[in-house]
Amino acid sequence: MDRYEKLSRLGEGSYGIVYKCRDRDSGELVAVKKFVESEDDPAIRKIALREIRLLKNLKHPNLVCLLEVFRRKRRLHLMVDVCDFFHDSDVSKNIEILMCSEESNRRTPNVKSSSSFCWYNKQQDPIVKG
Repeated sequence: MDRYEKLSRLGEGSYGIVYKCRDRDSGELVAVKKFVESEDDPAIRKIALREIRLLKNLKHPNLVCLLEVFRRKRRLHLMVDVCDFFHDSDVSKNIEILMCSEESNRRTPNVKSSSSFCWYNKQQDPIVKG
């Protein structure tokens, strides 16, 4: 993780926090999900392993790609590509943009395509790219 500069916090859920980071060498932007207490809580460990398996097995242009999995300070981290829609950490601003009919029409085929792909592969919870 030392190789990456933390730029902003993209979101937080029940099981972790997602940060936008930049590779100090290449300048590449990535998203890093840091799971909370993944070593000590078997339920979180199970959810994290399920998400890793899902991301490893599902390859689609409209789903995020798992780049790396690592542990740091007893916590599991997933590194994925950053969705273009969430480069700005102001989520409310992004939701307003998405509500614009032109933007919504542009993204709808991607969501349908990736959702159909996940349904066909009997998977849930896709992380859909813009």
